[in-house]
This record gives sequence, structure tokens and C-alpha cells, in this order.
Amino acid sequence: MKTIELTIDDSIFDRILNFLELLPKDKIKIRWSDSHIPLIDDAEQLEIEDILKNELCHQPARLKVFTL
Repeated sequence: MKTIELTIDDSIFDRILNFLELLPKDKIKIRWSDSHIPLIDDAEQLEIEDILKNELCHQPARLKVFTL
């Protein structure tokens, strides 16, 4: 699959989304955000997944509870 990124004016956003929803669901994946923070790219995703494979990344925090 290929990926494109669109910056769409609010005035036509609904029309673009409606058009994309006409396409076959098994041929397209729609992921959108209305924030100004860009989504991570594929390289960053792979890096995060590699970090999460490290067992030390999953060490639970130790907490002591004291009752008085």
C-alpha cells in the first residue's frame, strides 16, 4: 500500500471524506487527525516497536504502601 498525506480546508473536508468512504473498505484505510501534531511515520513506528520488544521496557514500577 502507499500512503498520502493531505491538508484539507475545513470547507471541503466532509466532501473529501465522503468520497474516500465510497472506496472499497479492504483497499483503503482512513486515518485522520484534526490536531496540529503530525502522525508518526513508518520509520518512527518501527523504532518504537523495537524499543517495546526490549523486556527492560516493561519492568513494572515498585510501590510500597504504608498504612498508619
